Amino acid sequence: MSPYVCYTVVKVLFDKDMLENIARRGVSFMQEKFCESCGMPMGETDEMYGTEANGSKSTDYCGGCYEAGAFTNPNLTLEEQITSVADMMVKDFGFSPVDAKEQCEAGIPNLKRWRTA
Repeated sequence: MSPYVCYTVVKVLFDKDMLENIARRGVSFMQEKFCESCGMPMGETDEMYGTEANGSKSTDYCGGCYEAGAFTNPNLTLEEQITSVADMMVKDFGFSPVDAKEQCEAGIPNLKRWRTA
């Protein structure tokens, strides 16, 4: 099982019982830094952070989503991101496809990258 979970989903959509159930599976959650595009926890160091155009670390986005001051998949749509994260929730955390999609539809649009989408 992946050690990551979409933090936005955790923050916005999981209730206490769901969090406890996932924690029993050995998954831990970051409470602070998370990618504002995909919601992935970015850890206690800047190792997972993307980079700005000047080479400095981005504090908003992970390296999978953002490098050299640009999104790695600039044509990614909000719906594609929702589908991707929902698929991860189904595969890694046992959510039903319907529940995962509904929860992502409610949470992903609140991330910085998608707020204007």
